[in-house]
Amino acid sequence: MGVSVMAKLLALAISSWWLCFGPWSVQKVHAEYFSSVEQMRQLLKLEQTLIDHLERYIKLHEQKIEFLQRQRDLYGKELKEGLKRDVEYASNPISAFLLVNRLVSDWERIRTFMDMDVGVKLQNNTEMPTGDDVVGVAEGLARLQEMYQLDTKEMASGKMLNRKLGRQLKTAECYEIGNKLTIATNYRYAVGWYREALR
Repeated sequence: MGVSVMAKLLALAISSWWLCFGPWSVQKVHAEYFSSVEQMRQLLKLEQTLIDHLERYIKLHEQKIEFLQRQRDLYGKELKEGLKRDVEYASNPISAFLLVNRLVSDWERIRTFMDMDVGVKLQNNTEMPTGDDVVGVAEGLARLQEMYQLDTKEMASGKMLNRKLGRQLKTAECYEIGNKLTIATNYRYAVGWYREALR
């Protein structure tokens, strides 16, 4: 399957890490390692940007809810008055106009406002990792497993070559790795990750 440039960089980051911490470390490997580390640092910055945008999105939606609550209270008060003396209210041409106008114009604006995405769209001017990139990284993990005979169970526990590298993976995360390897038709290692998802 075709792998994008981002996928190659992500796979390189993983493989370079191993090369640099083993006895096979050489100058060229170090150059590749630091290059790939810089790519990972850029992805961390990208995630920070996305979190900042998410925060702005949440705040804007909170303002949207507050506006709708004010409109609800305003129209609710008007409705309550109308229902209290409905015959008189309906007989008053001004009240009738206001009611019809609300239903035709005001509520239409509210409906449009409710349907409108007032949030800040996530920036797409930076190359985002794609689904193909995720598959590419999973393939990179499988290649490492094959090359260094890494145990899937140990990797799922957050260890590699008896070195603690991170937290234990969640069931859904193990499943996703297996799923991506299935997409890549790497069934040999996909089975192992599916098995870990069932533990």
